[in-house]
Amino acid sequence: MSASATVRRELRGASGVRSLLRSRPDRIAYVGWVGQGNAGDDAIFAAHRRAMSGLRLVAMPLDVGALAAPAVAALHRRRAGGVFRAGLIGGGTLVGRPDWRRRIDFLADLQPRLPIAAVGVGVDDPALSHDSVGAGELERWRGTLARLDSLSVRGPRSQALLRSIGVDTPVSADPALLWARAPRHPEARERLLGLNVAVPRAQIRERDRLVDRAIALGSRARAAGWSVRILAFAKEDVRSARAVARRLPGGAAVITPAAGVEGLLGAIATCHVVYAHRLHAAVLAAAAGVPFLCVDYLPKCGDFLASLELGDWAIARSVVAPDDIGAALDTLATDRDAAADRLHRAVEKRLVPLEAELGLLRNELFTGMRFRS
Repeated sequence: MSASATVRRELRGASGVRSLLRSRPDRIAYVGWVGQGNAGDDAIFAAHRRAMSGLRLVAMPLDVGALAAPAVAALHRRRAGGVFRAGLIGGGTLVGRPDWRRRIDFLADLQPRLPIAAVGVGVDDPALSHDSVGAGELERWRGTLARLDSLSVRGPRSQALLRSIGVDTPVSADPALLWARAPRHPEARERLLGLNVAVPRAQIRERDRLVDRAIALGSRARAAGWSVRILAFAKEDVRSARAVARRLPGGAAVITPAAGVEGLLGAIATCHVVYAHRLHAAVLAAAAGVPFLCVDYLPKCGDFLASLELGDWAIARSVVAPDDIGAALDTLATDRDAAADRLHRAVEKRLVPLEAELGLLRNELFTGMRFRS
């Protein structure tokens, strides 16, 4: 069963709220964007579940108001102990956004002595945010972050943003990179382009241009004798992805979030190179060992690339000509073996601190110890 389906089942109906608040010794409250048709966020959740084997991650409802009253009543009835063993803040660009600050504060208030960890989270740059958050929002996070027992970030840009408010934290990695430890992937096919079609919210007004660019990239690849596989990582991208497939000479297969994380990872693994527009198309390409170029449409993309020291694999948002992007993909494909080797070394370097961090947290959660000394 996919992560999305599992979460939908767990949160269904009023009985789901009562089940969520049932005290069990192995339950970890997970705060993250899960079960919403975004394969990247589901990949992070599933990666955490694999890393925390033996513990049960339970996704907290996104609407904390719906949970507040029954939560208080349930905890009042359980004066000793609590509902959860610990809390885990999922990856993704959460820090710097007011809605996620409220969700984390709610969890900390729900069970005041609950140990909470945040692993490989991204930090939203208030100067460049597409959510139009106020300039003071990141400063408001200082109190919330002080309530965490362990904190690491996705990349050096996130690290620098937190240092600007006096919070020093290590760089770990995007947790979805743990999919590099999944069972062996199939071999890549020569001259197969993985084309990630996306219209992120930050670029919604550019939809027609983005679709036309994807069509031009796919048509250029076809003209050069390549096969094309279209990848959609968010449910809101599926319509655009299918429109691109219909307009390509000979059509193309479209792999959607309905395939699950494993399905998308397998589809990427057989590609020669990948054009990634969504951040987690790049993350899963890295996990699969497939060289990629990533559209740097928001700072989170550059943050991830910098964590791997692959900044030269970024496509600047200002680069719009399909021939320029196609030429960069050609260069990457020409020396694929060297690119794949460089990628493998970069991913392994990032996995060392990520796996050590998660292993330590998991062992301490099992023993009931606090993260802080």
